[in-house]
Amino acid sequence: MSQVLNLVFDSKKVGFYRSQVGEVFFLEDSEINISVSFFLDNLKEIIRKNHQQNELIRIYFNPGKYTLIPVSLFLPSKLEDYFRINFGATSTDELVQYESILTLGTVLIYSLPTWLITLKSEINGFGDVKTILGRNLTRINDHKSMNLIYCTIRHDKMDVLVKSNGKLLLANQYDVQNEEDIVYFLLLIVQKLSLPISTTLELTCNSTKIDLDRFQTISASIQELSIISLEIVENKTYFNSILCV
Repeated sequence: MSQVLNLVFDSKKVGFYRSQVGEVFFLEDSEINISVSFFLDNLKEIIRKNHQQNELIRIYFNPGKYTLIPVSLFLPSKLEDYFRINFGATSTDELVQYESILTLGTVLIYSLPTWLITLKSEINGFGDVKTILGRNLTRINDHKSMNLIYCTIRHDKMDVLVKSNGKLLLANQYDVQNEEDIVYFLLLIVQKLSLPISTTLELTCNSTKIDLDRFQTISASIQELSIISLEIVENKTYFNSILCV
């Protein structure tokens, strides 16, 4: 595997990670605030500071608005229409993109901020923008467990993918501020989808606001969640699985 500088963007921060020989090293992160003067210039300077000679650059993006459509029904010419049905007309500061998830037979449709497209065009060495969601959809499909809740907490968002009997049932995003919010939405999902007892909850937390010990204490006190097998995935393990591809 070649050495790669990975930029992982979401609505709040961009994280810089170096991946090589199947391992990821965290470098630094930076706040995203497009309203600040010279934001893109400052960001390009951070990229140049971290970029090493002959190193590839990859961009990963965590979309805030997305939908899935079966590949058999997808027409690239209808991309804007698919997005508009779920989210209305796009604004001038976003562009609708798509990513094919071939292992699931589905297409991920999402909006990308135009400033990120501008940044990509101004920095040499960028490949195509990929989504963290797309990587996670592939991972949950390949996971050995037939019944799985895959949950990733980042800043004030929680991304949840659910597979039951080997089939993807849910891909959604929730606003969370504390441990109670996480428990509430997970309980809602378990009850609504009638998930079997054999379900595994695989949880990764990339937020300093969340106390995982407190989350485990609360969830263990609720019968529907206490019978689910909980696996906490460390951030390093998570990013190794996402970025070492």
